[in-house]
Amino acid sequence: MELPGNVQPFAALPLPRLAVQDRVKRQPLKIRLQELYDTADWMDAETAAASEPQQWGNRMRSIRLALITAHGLTNDDTLTVDGLLHLLGMVGSGKSTLYTVLAVYLARQEQRVVIVQSDVASLLQLEEVFESLRRADPRIVAVPLVGRSTRLVHLNRLHVADAGSTLSDKPHPGYRMLSTICPLDGLRQDVDPIPPAEEPCTRLYPIVKGQEGACDCPFLPVCPVHLPTRELASTSIWLATPASLLAARPQAPLIEEEMRYVELAMRHADGILVDEADLVQVQFDDRFAPTEGLVGRYEGWLDRLAQQVMRQIYRPGRPLVGRAKGLD
Repeated sequence: MELPGNVQPFAALPLPRLAVQDRVKRQPLKIRLQELYDTADWMDAETAAASEPQQWGNRMRSIRLALITAHGLTNDDTLTVDGLLHLLGMVGSGKSTLYTVLAVYLARQEQRVVIVQSDVASLLQLEEVFESLRRADPRIVAVPLVGRSTRLVHLNRLHVADAGSTLSDKPHPGYRMLSTICPLDGLRQDVDPIPPAEEPCTRLYPIVKGQEGACDCPFLPVCPVHLPTRELASTSIWLATPASLLAARPQAPLIEEEMRYVELAMRHADGILVDEADLVQVQFDDRFAPTEGLVGRYEGWLDRLAQQVMRQIYRPGRPLVGRAKGLD
């Protein structure tokens, strides 16, 4: 593959970066319910023309906060977040509504918040909500954190869920964030496109004799695949699932050091809102304290490792052995 000379302007564009050494100094949050009511009313006013109004104001005013004390429950009109806070409520009590309105409130205060949902479909629904408010307040920008290897699956599901839309409807913002289009495909001679998650973004080698070492793709500043990572530095709302936090990672060189999204969130987020925290805790426990049989009567971890090594030896490009399910 030969890159044409007119790609130089793309390579010269600046890359937004998140400095990993910069840590957020988190401060306790004291938010009066009236402030959240006002935020919910603003959300209703800005989305009044929507086909299905969400009634954020009415939903927020139906929520009551009570603190658990030694003497029982005490009503309170202020939400205080200082460290870890558990929010308990019955099904349908408005916890998700509170999370959404709170995220908008914090974004308008120029603070960064991470929302952890159980599945990608829920994330894309939230992204659509925040995108509808972005036109009224450019500070409300949301980006979903989704691994590159699973994008095609989620993209197909989004097409199915969005099948009822018409050409006159605005396209779902998730299509941009789940893009699998690699600009290098248009310059290759192969008929088959590059599979998702196997793009040679930092593994291009010059054909000039005497030059060694891998090069970064010149399309990184404009590549659709890396749009979510490029927007991390400027977005106020990060949308994630437990799996994406623990397994997915941003692409170098957009991030100075190799790390997973959970590490990035701990460094740069002013707050993390977790829905269904008990289920998320189970996934975190399974990930950080796993039990694995190395050798046994049936297939063990060492057996899977040997099989993966053999597959990678005979595979074009030969990516890292550890980039396989069950071997990270």
